[in-house]
Amino acid sequence: MVADKPFFIEPLFTRDPRLIKQEHILMAMMAIKGIYAEHQVQSLNHGIGFNTAAIELLLPTYGEQLGLKGKICKHWTLNPHPTLIPAIESGWVESVHCFGGELGMEEYIRARPDIFFTGPDGSMRSNRAFCQLAGQYAVDMFIGSTLQVDGLANSSTVTRGRLSRLRRRAEHGPRPARSPPRHPGMAQYDHRAGPDAAR
Repeated sequence: MVADKPFFIEPLFTRDPRLIKQEHILMAMMAIKGIYAEHQVQSLNHGIGFNTAAIELLLPTYGEQLGLKGKICKHWTLNPHPTLIPAIESGWVESVHCFGGELGMEEYIRARPDIFFTGPDGSMRSNRAFCQLAGQYAVDMFIGSTLQVDGLANSSTVTRGRLSRLRRRAEHGPRPARSPPRHPGMAQYDHRAGPDAAR
């Protein structure tokens, strides 16, 4: 079939750091100190956007100043964001399980099989179903900035001129009804109510 205009694969999660604004940086600093550090978030999923890109870029600097290395943001379920590279290279990130790929990140993934799940040839091994399960049962939190949710908890990541639809729960990490218990991370205990609460 001949299309009426040229089509090409475009990176979905790549964000130009030059376009990160001061308010993104402020929100990122607030999230790192007020949420990630406060609740000891060790495993997480980041959505698309400049807010989360700013968080990823600030981990090796602002996060380091707060003494949080090795305490937060160690295990990730996300597509390979280029803005995560400084955190990986400075030893913050221990593992990244990917839903899918990101154009332009192939060689970096091949060079870091200690972080990404790769095959014998060095190419990334992604699995949306397993990553979705990790999001439901294994991560401490999901954070995003452009998530749109309908009444049935179907969500879409929406940016100007692009709609990437996926079915997932609104927060990518709640405990569905009649499901096994979630992993016992400190971030989960931190939100329990009653006399057994961690805080």
